Amino acid sequence: MDKINKNDLLKLLTSLKDKNKLIAPVKAEKDIVFDYVNDVKDIVLDFTNTVKPAKEFFIPQREDILEFNNGKIKAIFSDEKRVFFGIRPCDLKGLCVMDPTFREGIEDPHYLEKRKNTVIIALACTTLCDENAFCESAKAGPVADGCFDLQLIPLGKNEYFVENGSKAGADIIDKNKQLFKKADKSDIKKMEDTKNKKINKKKVDLDLFLEKLKGRFNNKAYWKEASLTCLRCGACNYLCPSCFCNNMVDNTKKRYRCWDSCMFRGFTRQAANLIPRDELYTRFRQRLYHKYKWHKERYGVHMCTGCGRCVTYCPGLIPYIDIINEVSNSNGE
Repeated sequence: MDKINKNDLLKLLTSLKDKNKLIAPVKAEKDIVFDYVNDVKDIVLDFTNTVKPAKEFFIPQREDILEFNNGKIKAIFSDEKRVFFGIRPCDLKGLCVMDPTFREGIEDPHYLEKRKNTVIIALACTTLCDENAFCESAKAGPVADGCFDLQLIPLGKNEYFVENGSKAGADIIDKNKQLFKKADKSDIKKMEDTKNKKINKKKVDLDLFLEKLKGRFNNKAYWKEASLTCLRCGACNYLCPSCFCNNMVDNTKKRYRCWDSCMFRGFTRQAANLIPRDELYTRFRQRLYHKYKWHKERYGVHMCTGCGRCVTYCPGLIPYIDIINEVSNSNGE
């Protein structure tokens, strides 16, 4: 078991940057965002969470898929090697949740190539990132339980316990031994205390919510009232670590994929302008059932990671946590 201090961590990231593109949290005016980094001095280590989740580096807002040229079609791929540093457990869980969707059946090579070519160094949480976070209830934090190559668990202000999660992570430690020190018993205890620490103020029971949703589907009046203040902006989709709604667009030169939202009226538009979910409440209901019921039933894991962004940044002030708890405590009708 190893640990690393802040100065040696920056040296490590500098070394990794020499052979890889480095993505890390940086300051953008008043916010903290993930971005490609040229100088490790720009990296922010003391932050709660980024405004946008990490998914945009695996499913870009716009991504060229095919190129058309004189009747020939060429697939477009990026083979760049990357190191993603500082991803919080809730955003990391979002990637784990999406993985089976892009692997099952016809694989999505664009997403999977990015996953394969990206080494992930996660950063565990020790303080509450958002008043609306419930990552503990979603089993997505404050410390990740997998899906990383390395995870750093803060031991104090300038030191981190290093948890290895893959061969790629072990190789990083092995090739940079001079930067790591062996963790002692007191370090291990601090790490275990952090793993056992409860920091969330909000709590939900997602399994109970799933069960109660089964009888709530046809309650039209309830879903109309719940969606009353929705502005159809799509922020809940775009800021969610695990939402992956997208649209394919062709022009004369390219086919590209771009983010879309199941909250938009045109998301399910079919021929002859048929829209199966024409009314807002049906789209609102669809999002909740996909995220909290159908994904879990299909893949065995809840899609929601409890980051709280959908509540914090909703301009319509939709109280998703209250909805979960209200339905969970109801008779399921």
